[in-house]
Amino acid sequence: LHYPLRRQRQMCIRDSPQTKLSMFADDTGFWVSAPDSRTCQKEASAYLSRLENWMCRWRITPNPNKTQAILFKHPNLSRRSRLDPSEIRLSLWNERIGLSDQIVYLGIRFSRTCDWSFDVRSTLRKVRNRSNLLTLLRGRLRGCNPKTLLHTYNTFIRPLLDLSLIHI
Repeated sequence: LHYPLRRQRQMCIRDSPQTKLSMFADDTGFWVSAPDSRTCQKEASAYLSRLENWMCRWRITPNPNKTQAILFKHPNLSRRSRLDPSEIRLSLWNERIGLSDQIVYLGIRFSRTCDWSFDVRSTLRKVRNRSNLLTLLRGRLRGCNPKTLLHTYNTFIRPLLDLSLIHI
């Protein structure tokens, strides 16, 4: 889709102090900051309604099955009753959006307690799987050229570690 430059100012939905919108390529995210889950539910539902109207106007149809919601909360405050996940009921295009324990946005894995353990474990699993390739290339008796091993490491393993360091 091509949107004329003069109309791009109309693309963004106005943010309130409690809501923010982030768009990058084909990923869109919005977040609501509220002291309790009832206020969060109210603000998020109103924002989703405005977002649906904007998408109808621009003929954009997101996939509600790929849409995720997460309730971030501090681990020490998670036992308080004012942060009740059962009060969060969101829908997009009349399809319910369920709450997840973790979501992926722009390649970063977020957990509801805002720790990086999911992301670190996922990266380590990928690095271990790819390091098996180096073991196979190295061989048992003759092995391969050390430059080939270094090139393989720099091509397949190092980018995973670099990307993870940028996130953390």
